[in-house]
Amino acid sequence: MRDYRRSLPIWENDAGDQEHKGRIVKAMSSWANVARCHIAMGDFAAGRAAYDRALGLAARSTIQSGHHLSLASVKQEMLIALDCGWESMLGESRYISQPSIETKWAFASICSTAAYIFARLDNSGAALQWLSLVPPALEVGAPCFPIYGIAACNAAFALWLMNRTDHADVIERSLREKMLPTDFRPPMRDCRLSIARLCALQNRFDEASKWFDQARLALDEQSARPLRAIVDFDEG
Repeated sequence: MRDYRRSLPIWENDAGDQEHKGRIVKAMSSWANVARCHIAMGDFAAGRAAYDRALGLAARSTIQSGHHLSLASVKQEMLIALDCGWESMLGESRYISQPSIETKWAFASICSTAAYIFARLDNSGAALQWLSLVPPALEVGAPCFPIYGIAACNAAFALWLMNRTDHADVIERSLREKMLPTDFRPPMRDCRLSIARLCALQNRFDEASKWFDQARLALDEQSARPLRAIVDFDEG
């Protein structure tokens, strides 16, 4: 999901079509993607409305599938943009404590999300425990897989929040050698920003400055206003 403006009407049309056909789970997933586009561009009211619609469909579904992870993704992306209410993410802990067959494919992303959440809540012990499970998956994973970018960027974000460099070499190598060439861009995350943060943590400030500049260019291109503001804040 790189071009949010072009993706948005596609997801909206698909959501309406799937809902009309009674395909509740697929409609829920599409409305979640509508919400992710709105949030990434800074339209939080529209993002919340789409998220609430996805939640309503989820409540009607008796099937638990990997599509439900998209709801947790929307929630985290909203919190990254607004930077408040992180305690509410602990309600998603069922994905961590009780991984199902349907969600095991995303376990590296789930672990990185847990690391990010605990780091944001100043629980470095728990954050580092979950973070330690991510590097092996980054080394063997394929960057074309949608959750790869989430796992790599969340891991870098967690280190940034804790001001630590644990596993930084593996995470940075994954970002440079796998994410940059493909340039997949998960909402509210950017590999250039992640590299800039890792460079700064390792006192490579001139290099970090160059990556912050590259992140600005990429995010301006996407109209990704919330994350673009975060770039300026982080560099400052």
